[in-house]
Amino acid sequence: MSARPYPCPAFRAAPAGRSRVGTRHHEHRDGPDQGRPPARSARRSRGDRGALLTGCGGGADAGSASDGEASPTPSPAPSPSPTEEEGPEPADGTDLASCSDAECEVRVSQGDEIDLGGYTGIDELVVATVEPWKVTFSLYGPGIQFGGSQEAPFTEMSANRFNGVAVHVLGADEEGAVLHISKA
Repeated sequence: MSARPYPCPAFRAAPAGRSRVGTRHHEHRDGPDQGRPPARSARRSRGDRGALLTGCGGGADAGSASDGEASPTPSPAPSPSPTEEEGPEPADGTDLASCSDAECEVRVSQGDEIDLGGYTGIDELVVATVEPWKVTFSLYGPGIQFGGSQEAPFTEMSANRFNGVAVHVLGADEEGAVLHISKA
């Protein structure tokens, strides 16, 4: 059996050379029948019927692999994990105090507050959320506040720069994220 050329739902084909939908003309000032085509009968003649085609069923005659054609089964695309592999251990571990000069590489968790020592007016970085695919944070200083986020894949191009401080997420998982903070 050949492949079905039209998708579901079923449709009704119009007779050759004719439209399924008739046109309606409005009455003209010259009288009710002026300018109107003759009325069509509600019954159609045998030769005026359209073919009814369906393409939804999958009965016994619906073609199978035994017809000589293998029916391709789409395989689901593999879902990439946000962090393809475990990242390197951060250089400063979990020592958040090492960031006081705005130069560090630390592992953080949601809610961590990192003192940046006021470098270029930024006193503190607060980690708002940590998820395997996204990390959000805010930076605070006297009279300023910046908000930022990075989504997987975490690349150097995705680093955020705020007032001379660069924040780059190196990786994230359910337990936390590794941030590289540097002077920009």
